[in-house]
Amino acid sequence: MKTTIVIIALLLGATTWNSLKAEPSDYRIFGQITTVENKTYKGYITWNENKRWWIDYFEATKKDNPYTSYFKDRNDVYFINNNNRSSKPPVHVFMCRFGNISKIRLIATNTIELQVKDGNFIELKKGSGNDIGSTIQLYDGIATYRFKWEQISEVDFSAPDSSFVASPEVPITGIARSTQGMYKGIINYSKKNTLNSEITGWNTSSKISIPFRDIIQIQRANSTLTLKLGNGNETKLRSASDFSYAEGPLTVNMPNIGSVSIPWIKFEQMELIPLKAVDLLTYDEFKAPNRLSGEVLLRNGQTFKGTIAYDLDESMDFEILDGKNDDISYRIPFKFVRSIEPKNYKYSFITLRNGSTLSLGDSPDVNETNSGLLVFPEGEIPVYIPWKEIKLITLQ
Repeated sequence: MKTTIVIIALLLGATTWNSLKAEPSDYRIFGQITTVENKTYKGYITWNENKRWWIDYFEATKKDNPYTSYFKDRNDVYFINNNNRSSKPPVHVFMCRFGNISKIRLIATNTIELQVKDGNFIELKKGSGNDIGSTIQLYDGIATYRFKWEQISEVDFSAPDSSFVASPEVPITGIARSTQGMYKGIINYSKKNTLNSEITGWNTSSKISIPFRDIIQIQRANSTLTLKLGNGNETKLRSASDFSYAEGPLTVNMPNIGSVSIPWIKFEQMELIPLKAVDLLTYDEFKAPNRLSGEVLLRNGQTFKGTIAYDLDESMDFEILDGKNDDISYRIPFKFVRSIEPKNYKYSFITLRNGSTLSLGDSPDVNETNSGLLVFPEGEIPVYIPWKEIKLITLQ
């Protein structure tokens, strides 16, 4: 299914005064690592090789489903769990932005306690990703340290001290165009997301590498890229590892919308723009989370209002709604979602708070495998609503 996306309304909005004041270092993940030898190191953190910015996503798996107890005495409700019917709701993937995290503490093999900014802890385990168990790098202004996972006791996140040396890394910021629309934010190009990183390809008979800081535009036509450089020159690169289909999608992380991952076959062009033209988020701009709440309209006309456990999983506004459209993947924090309207067995129609709309499918968050909602009306017993009975969810 292909839908015209109007997310670009976006994207070309005004830059706030705060972002004009901020420096690249303010957008870098920063914190203090305490080792098992009780030594502390403070500086800029790179997680899992290429996660550097507060708006990057931390990924793991929830250890259990806290809503299982609501169904232990029921034999009339079934859920889809690993393509099988089950009387227990499934355990879900956890995602949030690094800016939402206060602390990570290692408590068991491949298991952590993650503290969010409201002070609550979430116990998580390693899932299909490598954010738990990965090597972590820290730059303290003088040297770069690499910490094996088993060397770490805990990581405390914070904004960088005003007196701390500036980070030498600047993100790749730009506007990417796909077959669906345009997206503005930090660009992760084949796992590269700093201006000092390079794009590599073949020019006639030689292999060349060009730093992103020297590029102003990249256009794709089949397996050839046309690069427009800041010095006025233009060069063509033929297929190399940096833009082969096997390298995975190009990702644009949009600060106040979410991220979009574009397969190479859907990628058309990207234009690099100055950092100040993108309204990035500093650590202090990530506030304490709120509970998901709103109104659920059923197909029979009934309505229920209260706090919500969405898909018997997400209950906080920093958690992520994800799905695909035309093989382009979206990850959207719930705080940016205004409403969700299930349309059929595969797709839901999403309206964002900025007025953008899109259809998403191919994910339990938005299709028939959704486990349904628990609504907690104030002062009343919780109400379980199966996904097939929902007409519209409007979030506060």
